[in-house]
Order: sequence, then C-alpha cells, then structure tokens
Amino acid sequence: MDLTANITPFELLQHLQIFQGFVPPLQTNSSSWTRQDWNDAMKTIGWHNKPPLKDFEAIVIQFIKDWLSTPSAPENSDLNLNNYCAIILSELRAAFRYIPLPEGQFL
Repeated sequence: MDLTANITPFELLQHLQIFQGFVPPLQTNSSSWTRQDWNDAMKTIGWHNKPPLKDFEAIVIQFIKDWLSTPSAPENSDLNLNNYCAIILSELRAAFRYIPLPEGQFL
C-alpha cells in the first residue's frame, strides 16, 4: 500500500527536513539530472512514482546520494556545522528543561 499517494511535492521537502535533516538551500540549483536519478533517489526514501520537484531535483538527488555515501553530514544537512541553519549540539541542552518528578510518579 502506497501511503504517500496524496502527498504534494512540497511535502517531500518537509519530509526530508523532519526525517533526514535536510535544509533547503538559499538558492536553487540547475545541475543536470535524469529522471532515473530522481526515481532512484525517491525509491531510497520510500517515495515511489513521485513527480520531480521543480528547481530542487538536483539538490534533493545529491542530498540523498551524500547521505548514502559519505560518513559526514551532507552539505544541506542540519548536522553540517557549515550550514546556515546547523544544529549546534553543544547548545541543544539549553532547549530542554529538567523537571523532576516526585518519587514513584511515572509518565
């Protein structure tokens, strides 16, 4: 069963942002790509038969290829410290607050 049948193209970017840490670039890229490259990338993330996302095809394809082949975070990843929207792990602790529960209390 294809659970992504009614997903719009921009939901692909949202999916990549939430689950793979994709950070859309500030400018689009016009690098060359083929429909087979696109289909292979979509199959990798479980999105079958999805139309290409205008102006983001080469960027998405490269992002997925980089996640598969490089040990470090891809250029368009929120884990890449050189990204304009990087997650700084040392500052992440400030985003959470510890709330002690009374002894014997569980969520």
